[in-house]
Amino acid sequence: MSPQREQIRSVWEQVLGHGDFTDDENFFAVGGHSLLAAQVAARINRVAPARVAARDLFDHPTVTALAALIASRTV
Repeated sequence: MSPQREQIRSVWEQVLGHGDFTDDENFFAVGGHSLLAAQVAARINRVAPARVAARDLFDHPTVTALAALIASRTV
């Protein structure tokens, strides 16, 4: 697992309050909502090499997809 995926997964676990999801499950299907998406974005921005917005979770709603987005922004 890439460091970005590990970081994102950790943030999701903290914000959602559980780790009962896979890296390919939709954030909103496992308990996320728009206010939590804002929290996720803020926490990711503290540790990730590229900035993300809450809106990015709507377009890239899985750990895998969000990690790929961050990777594409750091090239």
